Amino acid sequence: MVSVSMSSSSLQVKIDNLTFGGDFIGNVNFSADQSLLGIKAFVPYCLPGEEVKVEIVEKKSQFLKTRLLEVITPAADREQPLCSHFMLCGGCELQQMKYQAQLRAKQEMILNALRGLPYLKNVETLLQPLAASSPYRYRLRAVFHGNQDGQIGFFKPQTHDVVSIEECHILTEKLASLVPRLKEFGTMVCALAFSLNLAEDEQGVIAVIEGQEIKTKEDLTKIAEAADRLFVNYIVKQNGKELLVKGRNELSYSLQKNSELKLIVPAGGFSQVNWQVNQLLIEKVVEECLADRGKTVLDLYAGAGNFTLPLAQAGFFVTAVECDARLVNLGKKNISKNNLADKIKYFGQSVEVFLKQSNACKTSDIVILDPPRSGLQKTAEAINFGKKLILLSCYFPSFINDLKALQRYGWQVKQIAPFDMFPQTSLVEIMTVLTR
Repeated sequence: MVSVSMSSSSLQVKIDNLTFGGDFIGNVNFSADQSLLGIKAFVPYCLPGEEVKVEIVEKKSQFLKTRLLEVITPAADREQPLCSHFMLCGGCELQQMKYQAQLRAKQEMILNALRGLPYLKNVETLLQPLAASSPYRYRLRAVFHGNQDGQIGFFKPQTHDVVSIEECHILTEKLASLVPRLKEFGTMVCALAFSLNLAEDEQGVIAVIEGQEIKTKEDLTKIAEAADRLFVNYIVKQNGKELLVKGRNELSYSLQKNSELKLIVPAGGFSQVNWQVNQLLIEKVVEECLADRGKTVLDLYAGAGNFTLPLAQAGFFVTAVECDARLVNLGKKNISKNNLADKIKYFGQSVEVFLKQSNACKTSDIVILDPPRSGLQKTAEAINFGKKLILLSCYFPSFINDLKALQRYGWQVKQIAPFDMFPQTSLVEIMTVLTR
């Protein structure tokens, strides 16, 4: 892609739809350069149906990347963003839209992508409505970044430049209350801290501070003094090694409403950021498995047991596969704490190795696939067993690639259920049910 200098003359674009990544797409309908008329343009921070004035940031033969200059004809669903950092911070993409409009735009985005897939017919029938969330105050975990000037905040859009922030409306109340005090923390630690991972559970907040220039005991003491002012529980790490732990280092979450089933996950590791929607997702996965007459489930990329534990409690025998040793250990700890030892077997190895070596595949009625952001890659070819497959994905490009691959190897889509795990962004969590 070729960068072009900003033109003094602007273009006008009629906006059509939201695209993955947060930009909206439309056609250029006014330009002094006649060759640009009708070309597709990607524009951030607008709404379907709007007429907008833009300038070119990048140009390619088939489309333009642009910057929004002015909304000429605002849509009825446009609203004033809550956050003063919106458009400066890269965390949110859609605060200019009323929440119901966000849901409609995401649903249409998913439909447009699915319509282009081979072997997939009756998309409108297969796709369920997007399950809604609380639009704000949903996020239980966030990673803040620091720079050498002592600023702590989030990255600017499409960069690694830090924006110092004083408020964040998608964080829970407890995490948001800490945000104004991060400036003080950043000033004290300056270049010693590279990132700050904050996560909240029912017992409070745990901070994981990732250092980059901690060379002496004095450096570590300096970080600890700053952390003591803000946090009861914190971990200081550098290059993956824990240098200091104070208080708790694990988080605990209720996996289901009105249930004592708990999931323990490591502070600083992966966990779902929107627990309200995660519980809805778990409920849907269990419901879909119970609709089948099978008795055994193979949970691939199982983590610490987000789906494994509820499925075992529902009566299934679950074989869980996870390559991260710490998550496997916590998975086994979760099994013990929830009294499910007779229902679950954990394998601490990669999914690829497991599929080549284990006989458990042949006896599994249902397969759960919750791969990392990179998707299934070559694993799809090896999933040639079971009666039903449940694919979960939070990254749209890999979701589409995985769906294509599974269809090529004989799996047919029966249902696609999206969940709005990440309001104010274009990201969605998607559960797909397939059968052979």
